[in-house]
Amino acid sequence: MIRRLGRPALVVGGLAVGLLLAEVALRALELPGFDACTATADYAVPDPVLGFRGDSSRPVVGVTPNALGLRGPLPHQPKPADETRILFLGDSTCWGLGVELDETFAARATARVDAALPNGDARFVLGAFPGYSSYHSAVLLDRLMPLAPDLVVFYVGARNDGDRARYYADADIPARQARVSAAWHQLHVLRAFEAGYDFAWGSLLRKLRPAPQQARVPLDAFRANLQRMAGRLREAGVPGVVVLPPISPAFEREEPAVRDYRRVLEAVAAEYALPVVFVDPGNVDEADAPFFFDDHFHLAPAGHAATAAALHAVLVRERLVPHGP
Repeated sequence: MIRRLGRPALVVGGLAVGLLLAEVALRALELPGFDACTATADYAVPDPVLGFRGDSSRPVVGVTPNALGLRGPLPHQPKPADETRILFLGDSTCWGLGVELDETFAARATARVDAALPNGDARFVLGAFPGYSSYHSAVLLDRLMPLAPDLVVFYVGARNDGDRARYYADADIPARQARVSAAWHQLHVLRAFEAGYDFAWGSLLRKLRPAPQQARVPLDAFRANLQRMAGRLREAGVPGVVVLPPISPAFEREEPAVRDYRRVLEAVAAEYALPVVFVDPGNVDEADAPFFFDDHFHLAPAGHAATAAALHAVLVRERLVPHGP
């Protein structure tokens, strides 16, 4: 009997010693260099729910974020009684990647609204950041509603939702971030196993899923995010407007799924009676000024100007703002 118990005990003891030596070696080598939330970008700081956000000490593509981690001037708090505040939610295009702040469609459209107001006090808040999807927009809407916007403009579903570069859904970010502070995460051996599993899943296993399910935000989750945001506005009595991100033929050939996200966007807008803004790139003379930058989806200055004009026209038509130039 003792002999029979001795062999398993020896195996268990050997494994324990091996794991202990492995832990010592990994700590000495500072391995694995692994963060449970691999969504954190170099130009941002970790956020327990968003995954990453802007920080005023780190410029983002040449722009220094404000104290909210966003672009543009900080809104006054509390909001002045005579101010018309427009909240724009979206991605790097909404942020204005590659253009000056006053060239963004948010700034241009707000300037048109401002010109028509008796007190001339329309302001915008950019609830946007490079790399954000509709998941991030839904989180930001909850965070920014205390700013008391009079109108919310959505620019979502342009690219990031359907992106398959990451191997887990954006909705999993909070759980992954929570792992950073978990007690077991302090053991390098367990982190190494986790890193190996993530590598195997990201490189091989996820590809066994249908392509739509590999997206950062699958279509059903995209619909749920939109419904969550539209429902929040309906509950608060705040009007919303949906800008359909313009699609270039070149980008559609590269990412045909963008049309699927467009269809969901239109369906949810109709479900919640949200006005829709359609921007036609064909109305801009590409020979004179390109509508998109070379990546075929970020708006160039002419694209921002056309989007602002189309948005303002819908705001006037729906009587959400006074008529202006």
